[in-house]
Amino acid sequence: MVHRNKKGIELSMNVIIIAILVILVLLFVALFFSVGFSDITNKIKQIFQGKAIDIGIIKSNCDGFCSSYSIISGESSKQDLWNEYCTVDRKVDLNSNGKIDPGELKRCNEISTCSSIDCSSAP
Repeated sequence: MVHRNKKGIELSMNVIIIAILVILVLLFVALFFSVGFSDITNKIKQIFQGKAIDIGIIKSNCDGFCSSYSIISGESSKQDLWNEYCTVDRKVDLNSNGKIDPGELKRCNEISTCSSIDCSSAP
């Protein structure tokens, strides 16, 4: 009978787990000293609450929906693009304060002009 010693494998797994924990703790300490605790909590809140997006990025996405709508021929695809352009609210940080204030939820037809998509009537 051959007995295999598995202590080497267990030791390396323990070392890997401890190393990962040490790296996470070091990252947290580095963040704490570089940006302060209040900034860290604000960043974590933004991650979980959904970050406001710059209006230029939203407008670019909306222009893409408009371009795709005029090129695409399938009715279901056109309906999907129409919905994205006309009915989906987007979080736009208009005053650049890093949060969504009342009135900063905008649809594409409110921030972009598209002659191909008529939001007053569904395709």
